[in-house]
Amino acid sequence: MKKKRRQTCCYCGRRTILAKDHVLAKCFLPNEQKYRRDPILVPSCNECNQNKSKIEQITAVYFQFGHGDYASEHMLKNRVPKMLRKNKKLADAISMGLHKRWAKHSSGLVLPELVLEFPHETLLIFRKWFEYVVRGLHRHELKRRVPLEHTIYFMNPLERDEVTIPFREWVRSQASHKTGSLANKEFHYEFAVNHKERLTMWVVLFKSIEVVGVTSPRKKNFKGGLHWL
Repeated sequence: MKKKRRQTCCYCGRRTILAKDHVLAKCFLPNEQKYRRDPILVPSCNECNQNKSKIEQITAVYFQFGHGDYASEHMLKNRVPKMLRKNKKLADAISMGLHKRWAKHSSGLVLPELVLEFPHETLLIFRKWFEYVVRGLHRHELKRRVPLEHTIYFMNPLERDEVTIPFREWVRSQASHKTGSLANKEFHYEFAVNHKERLTMWVVLFKSIEVVGVTSPRKKNFKGGLHWL
């Protein structure tokens, strides 16, 4: 009789799983069925599940700003204030990062608008969240975790226009190109696999944030500024 193979955590690849984790956590979206339908669940150990949850309590607040759809407006009005009351450090960081600037709109009018700037430490948190997401999507789509010897590289956000558009087109040109979406299409992703080079290429779009990345066994900087942080 064959022994049942133990599953390991898709995030760390080392510990035995004790939980199922939502790749896109519920705290990012309104509590409505259209946003909760067909979630992606992946095997996770308790430690990674808890660490990811701590990061999500921060990113779930920041990602609502600058995106004017119903879901973000609902979150900013109803859930974000409650989350900030529980996290004074985060509330203070957001308050310090908000400032007004004058911007020219398509109508030609120059109007004031609110801008939210992020400290470097917050960008590191964003990067870690996207790393969790890519690892979870990799496990879901390819039915295996990212190998332990692989590194996940992300583009430099300052080079977004120069890198994201050609990278996205490159991914779409691959024969292995696939797409997926979650949460009433609030969250969208695309990926392709290069078996010869042992690479996977990812484009993740959530709210107004688009990130591109590569999983690779070679520790090197990719051309085009793909090494983010």
